Amino acid sequence: MGGEGHGPRQLSATEVAALTGGRLLGPDGVRVTAIAPLERARPDELSFVATAKYKDALAQSRAGLVLCTAEFADAPGPRTRVVVAQPHEALLALLPVLYPEAAWMPGIHPTAVIGRGATWSDPVAIGRTYASVRAARWATGWWWATTYSSSLKSRVTAAPYWAIG
Repeated sequence: MGGEGHGPRQLSATEVAALTGGRLLGPDGVRVTAIAPLERARPDELSFVATAKYKDALAQSRAGLVLCTAEFADAPGPRTRVVVAQPHEALLALLPVLYPEAAWMPGIHPTAVIGRGATWSDPVAIGRTYASVRAARWATGWWWATTYSSSLKSRVTAAPYWAIG
């Protein structure tokens, strides 16, 4: 499977066509592991084009597979394409397949850093890669801010079934 930023699953060009109800053009041996913008897509990534504004980006893209409207079926760019009526909507059919929601597992990862005074009610899930949640007093109530760092700060209370990270 793919590295950082890639989904946990691979899809073949044929599978993409079937999931989106599209028509496959070009080689069917292409496999994709992630979705990326035309300008940054690599040969193992899928991208899409829906308007003429992105025609130049399509021509220069290295994407392995492109979802496109019939208007772009023969335009310069990656050889493998799936022609669909609405590329944005077709993309929505692929997101949960390439990026399935992780199963919720209660527990605290051994590398989690938890500040003194942080409390929680079981069950919670605190993973090794997470966003820290900070509580602060504002006017007459509490507000919460999520920041991306490596620790769960002090004086934070996590309710049951919360997942952090």
